[in-house]
Amino acid sequence: AFRRDPEGRLDRAACFEQFRSLALESLSAFWRYEFSRFVAREDIDRSAYTAVAGRILAGAPFMRSLIRANGEVSLEPFALEELMADRLVGMLLRDTVVAASAFERLFTSVRERLLHDASARARAPLRFLCDLAMQCFNNELAFAESAQESIAVQALGESLEQGVASGADVRRDLATYAMYRPLSTFASSLSSLEQDPGFADLLRRTVIEPAEERRLRDSLPRADIRHAVSRQVQSMYEENPYPRWLALSERPVRKASEWLASAVVGRHASLEMPDAPEILVAGCGTGQDALYLAREIEGARITAIDLSATSLAYAKRMALRYGATNIEFMQADLAELQGPARYDMVFSVGVLHHLADPLRGLRALVGVCRPGGLLKLGLYSARARTAIAAARALVREQGWPATPAGIRAFRQYVLGLEASSPLRGLLDYRDFYVLSECRDLVFHVQEHDFTLPELEKLIADAGLKTLAFALPLPQASLEAYRERFPEDAGMSDFAHWEKIENQLQDTFAQMYRVFCVAPS
Repeated sequence: AFRRDPEGRLDRAACFEQFRSLALESLSAFWRYEFSRFVAREDIDRSAYTAVAGRILAGAPFMRSLIRANGEVSLEPFALEELMADRLVGMLLRDTVVAASAFERLFTSVRERLLHDASARARAPLRFLCDLAMQCFNNELAFAESAQESIAVQALGESLEQGVASGADVRRDLATYAMYRPLSTFASSLSSLEQDPGFADLLRRTVIEPAEERRLRDSLPRADIRHAVSRQVQSMYEENPYPRWLALSERPVRKASEWLASAVVGRHASLEMPDAPEILVAGCGTGQDALYLAREIEGARITAIDLSATSLAYAKRMALRYGATNIEFMQADLAELQGPARYDMVFSVGVLHHLADPLRGLRALVGVCRPGGLLKLGLYSARARTAIAAARALVREQGWPATPAGIRAFRQYVLGLEASSPLRGLLDYRDFYVLSECRDLVFHVQEHDFTLPELEKLIADAGLKTLAFALPLPQASLEAYRERFPEDAGMSDFAHWEKIENQLQDTFAQMYRVFCVAPS
């Protein structure tokens, strides 16, 4: 359909969003191939289609042979061969985080087989080995590792030192090693190896891009982070870029007022914004949201700040990749912001709840927003995060440290729980499947969760007026609100939303997201 529509009359963004929610469990090989072609497009973020791709693959005959109905993994040879050759499997491994416990068990078992069985490595397609290694890089080596595997990895590394030096073709062994350890040990010798596309992708993702981020990090202007809690949070995020994202989807470019109209819940009389807004993204992390704003809002000029130089370097690399020249990255503590009130729009989503004093931080943001300007806030819902609160209590009780080994131990404990355990709700969070994101989810050094009345008070205490709740929200929650409060066209009443959240606890599972207006 897109090929027959060269003038772009079809709303590609709307079509792509519909594809994300396809309820498909079993497709013919032809349609699975066609879906694989779709997710190979260069104008989409493939991670957005992980869930539907997983549902499609779960129904494939070879996957049913590998993952039995009782959840046990059986590495049946012919099914394993199909797995390694499947185009959709390769895409999932290479370009997303596989956020499903059954698939994690499967790929953990496959990785172990490849490590211990040299003949299996020799038979496996190099492309698959590289794709699985990239999955392990994407999830920051979150898979469980036994003592026997640790010994075997060390032996493989020692063997590779000799193999790389001799000029032998050790690409399969290197890809297998990269499933467990960084390839940086061998970085200086890797360019001499034959570069087929799969191995070149592996080197780019795991060696070349991290080296570029280190160079960019060293070139960033550094700020003196003075507050003790801010330094704790900064230290946590310096260890890994957070979150590690891989691509942007193509979205239409719009004027700021049109963008805002598409981003709010409900109907609102006037949503006027300047044509070329000055925008602050406070707590930009690795820059995905900031880059979307830079690409979507016509004429936007963006300043993006964060505590973590490591995350900012990742953001700057991605900005260079996408040619975003209208964005400046700076290291700064948002709680210490001062200066003229010059920003037309201020975005701070997923940040204020990590401050020692969220109200102080919010007032600092209000102070740099022009009178009548717009702020978008995102804060955690206490009701939606009951499983996470229970997990944090368990971590304190068990004494698991916020180290890679401690996080892996926690993850394996949760993966081993009975299906009836409330903690199994963590498996529905993508963050659970990436080491640093799991740390952010459960091991964070500073976190406040809010109720809707508490959020309403926070906004009022900062002198702000609520404009609207922000999309996306679950369709069931939106329909429940409209049915229960048909007279409330703006859908911005906190008491009404509290009733909906009491009815549908996961309404704000992603966060409370609210647009507010600064005092005039």
